[in-house]
Amino acid sequence: MDLALLVYVISVIANIKVPLIVGTILFGILFVIASIVKMIHLVPSDYDRKYNMESFQEVKAAIEPWWKKLGILFVVISIFNIITPAEKTMYVMVGAYAAQKVAENEKVVVLSSKVLKIIESKLDGYIDEAEQEVKKKLEATEKKAVDTATKVAK
Repeated sequence: MDLALLVYVISVIANIKVPLIVGTILFGILFVIASIVKMIHLVPSDYDRKYNMESFQEVKAAIEPWWKKLGILFVVISIFNIITPAEKTMYVMVGAYAAQKVAENEKVVVLSSKVLKIIESKLDGYIDEAEQEVKKKLEATEKKAVDTATKVAK
């Protein structure tokens, strides 16, 4: 059940990843625009100094909280986007987790050691058979060589 839940969470996070990237770009653009507007209104113009200083202060007061909120939101979404792994990486992590759980199971360890012994004995048998065949072929080749040498010598 744990693995099924992990696979589900991975699919949900993979579906959220694209809107997060779009949101990061969108909030980044909005933050840049708000920063430009803030810089423009940071220094009052000559007209504002003479006639409309209160209006300048109102605009500055209205921009300031939005600029901070956009900046914080942009940073938080960017960090979340950075620390969220790719879908393939998440599946590899789940596979590694499953392999670790299987490897920790005592029954699997005992069974795998038995299977390993069977495989080793079969491989040893195949190696012995191959060595015997090579010896037979070598003896046959030596016999042919001796027979050929004997015929040539006569």
